[in-house]
Amino acid sequence: MLRFLYVFLPFLLICTAVFPGYSMAVSASDGTVSSAESSRETAADKKQKGTAVPDKRETEPNESLPEDTPVGDKNDSGTTDHEETDAEEVHEGIAEMPDSASAAEISASATQGKSAQNSVASEEEAWMTLFPFSPAAMKDPSPQDTRSFSEISQAEYWFIKENLAAAKDDDTRKSLLLAVEEWITAFKDSAHADDVLLARAELYSGLGDNKNAVITLMKHRQAYPDSLLKEVVKEKLSALIDKKYRKHKKELLALAEAEGNGRTSRLARLYSGLAEQFGDEFYEPLITGFRELLAAVPVYAYRDRVLFSLAQLYHSRGHYDEAAITYAEIIRVYPEGSIIPLAKLALAEINAREKRNYDEAIAIYQEIAEKYEGRDEAFTAYRELPRLLERQKQYEEAVNIYEKIIELYPDRPEARDAFRAEISILRYELGHYKEAIFVTKRMAEKYKDNRARNDLYSAADIAKNNLKDLDEEVKIYERIASDYPDPKNAPAALLAAAQACEKARKQDMAKKYYQQIMDSWPVSPQAKKAAKVLETR
Repeated sequence: MLRFLYVFLPFLLICTAVFPGYSMAVSASDGTVSSAESSRETAADKKQKGTAVPDKRETEPNESLPEDTPVGDKNDSGTTDHEETDAEEVHEGIAEMPDSASAAEISASATQGKSAQNSVASEEEAWMTLFPFSPAAMKDPSPQDTRSFSEISQAEYWFIKENLAAAKDDDTRKSLLLAVEEWITAFKDSAHADDVLLARAELYSGLGDNKNAVITLMKHRQAYPDSLLKEVVKEKLSALIDKKYRKHKKELLALAEAEGNGRTSRLARLYSGLAEQFGDEFYEPLITGFRELLAAVPVYAYRDRVLFSLAQLYHSRGHYDEAAITYAEIIRVYPEGSIIPLAKLALAEINAREKRNYDEAIAIYQEIAEKYEGRDEAFTAYRELPRLLERQKQYEEAVNIYEKIIELYPDRPEARDAFRAEISILRYELGHYKEAIFVTKRMAEKYKDNRARNDLYSAADIAKNNLKDLDEEVKIYERIASDYPDPKNAPAALLAAAQACEKARKQDMAKKYYQQIMDSWPVSPQAKKAAKVLETR
């Protein structure tokens, strides 16, 4: 009995798959086979009645086969040659199953066969749920709209015009504004573009969004300066500015009426000028304006400058991520543009001050300093680099940069700051005391003022406390007396030399300096001190 099930049951499953109109049920309890619902008509019954039986391939084509692939002729048994061959192969495969195969394994095989049929049926049911027609009907294309681009834009335009007059509440205005934005994107060069842009301004005004209304009207003046609607636009713009921005009326109208060649160039100058003068006031509308312009004109000779104005607008409002990605876009897309050095400086500044990405900032500043030497951008990079290098404890490199500043920009005030900063690193961070004294002497030689005199005293302090070098200390005091021979500075320096010698128990050297003070500046306060010291000896 068990071998009978092994052989006969798979054959019944194959028959069920081949003849979907005929179903057999197997009892799980005793293994008996009963016919399906008696009310279901078989394909043969329908054929006898003259009812057409649609080929499953007509409603559910096999998309994996080309349309001209032969599907096989029906044989005497009602199956195709392909189906009969498949049935024999499956039958033979199952006949070779070992006797140890369980009824559960056979049942699992049957379940897999039915799952494939059920998935097809489930997919069709899902389509029927979404659309109240058969999937076969969906293959028929919708009637094609044969109207021209101009005719469609006209139809959309009149839809906007008809509904604009009826838009009396904010919800309607907002909904219509979406249609206006879509029209402007799709038909920006159509005949009615100026009229639709004016409709956009009117909708913004009706919603109480005066900022967007003003910017849209200013855009209208620059985009369509010869429009038949220009007088209407001027009147509405003037009224809005009087209402909300009277104190800036002169500047705003000047930007709106500025002349120029080419729509793109006029709009670029408009947005850049507004961003520079009124970036805080009109921030959101300007961001939108810049983005619309950039999307509309992907190829433009000064597109990098438009991007730079947008990046600066982001930067000024503290939107550093947006600014950084825009600067990076300029650098990547327009590597030879004239605006590149400024874009790199701005990107380095964001990395250094806002993102705390010091290594990245250092790399950018170093690139600028090397590539644009002699330009102001290079000087800015040199000025910022040492501070970042010190923060990253790259002291030797910082010293090198300070030396470059001293060499390249000797007449700038920053050169003197570089001297002092370098001395500080050499003394306090690197412990290079002799080098610190040497750099101090160089600086004193260059400037020779009271600040340089004080720096020499600092060098003497290095010799005294760090090097413990009396000879070096005394030489520095002598230099101060020589460089500043006036009665106020020279005797004070010699007195410091005498006291240093006395502390080091160099009495003869000290006496020499005391005597020099008394001989050269006998009425100075230092001469009185020197005389008093010598009297006690």
